[in-house]
Amino acid sequence: MTHEGPSGSSTAINTYFDEKGVKVNYHCGSPALTELLHSNRQRVVCDIHGHSHDGSFIQNIGIPREVLPVINPGSLGQNEYAEIVISKVNNKWKLTEANKIYLR
Repeated sequence: MTHEGPSGSSTAINTYFDEKGVKVNYHCGSPALTELLHSNRQRVVCDIHGHSHDGSFIQNIGIPREVLPVINPGSLGQNEYAEIVISKVNNKWKLTEANKIYLR
């Protein structure tokens, strides 16, 4: 679990409105975190992060055989949270389910 998400992930996007009222998306992920996750891929099941409340819920990053799920559960202040299931599959821990939940 990290505060900031990895760079290049759609989960690490924030938005703002410029002086003309145009919505602008900008990536706020960490290149150092991306490097750390890739270099430790065999020991990391997934990355869960906050910081960017406008980013997508889940994205897989990495090379195809070593895909790493990255999850941004959203903001509890905006009535969002995530529920995940991590299971042992073929003697390895894997993210097997992820759901974004909206409070009413």
